[in-house]
Amino acid sequence: LFALAAIACGKRTVSTGRGLRIVSLSPAMTETLFAIQAGSFLVGRSKQCNYPPAALEIPAVSDFSEPNLEAILAQMPTLVVGPMGPATTRLEAPLRERKIDTCFKSPESIKDIEGLFGDLGVRTKRSEDADRMLRRCHESLQTTTDAVASLPKARVAMLLSTKPIYLAGPASFPGDLVSLAGATHVANVPVPYPAVSIEQLAGWDPDALIDATSMAGSSGVHAGLPGFGLLRAVREKRVIPMSDDRVLRPGPRFAEGLRVLAHALHPSALKSP
Repeated sequence: LFALAAIACGKRTVSTGRGLRIVSLSPAMTETLFAIQAGSFLVGRSKQCNYPPAALEIPAVSDFSEPNLEAILAQMPTLVVGPMGPATTRLEAPLRERKIDTCFKSPESIKDIEGLFGDLGVRTKRSEDADRMLRRCHESLQTTTDAVASLPKARVAMLLSTKPIYLAGPASFPGDLVSLAGATHVANVPVPYPAVSIEQLAGWDPDALIDATSMAGSSGVHAGLPGFGLLRAVREKRVIPMSDDRVLRPGPRFAEGLRVLAHALHPSALKSP
């Protein structure tokens, strides 16, 4: 469901500065480039790169999950960035043959996002802007974590899909936000996005469910789904709908995503973001 579990980056000569032409296949990387004042280097994006609004002015040359090599090459990039996964792995050889640099990463924690900022900052000669943006993000993050530090920690499961059931585990980016937002995971597993059965989920008996399934096109979590009536959180109407992409997108809005999630978990303790 989410090919975002590994982190890798091209190890060829780094392209920097004047003449840099970037095609981004990752919404998070597109956001990051704009956040560090490097959006002007973008000459192509994926169809899913929809933020900030200025990104929509860049030609959409490919799909997030199925990159179009010909359309990418037509933009004459010097650097192609995107998520790490089978689709981008297939791009490595043809891009290498044309001496086009790559940076394929899938951040799964705040620390990974810091690494992404640092890498893209170096490649675009925007390291100072990257550092400045990260400081602002961490100041905002600290405000939120301080606000929830002394609050009770509900045991939760964040659902990304119901057919089959996929969760955001503690080793994933959204799982990292869940922990920082003042909750604990019922699924204490090393896999970022574990697939589980309804029986497993019922056995863990979460206090609440964070329902992020609508962002994958699902109709949401409800008692009518097979087996979901077994869940105490469903019976007691402790299902928290979550449709804000900042909670799932590991980019420069991670502190905003944390506040969105923390407010959803502790609405009386934090103002709406």
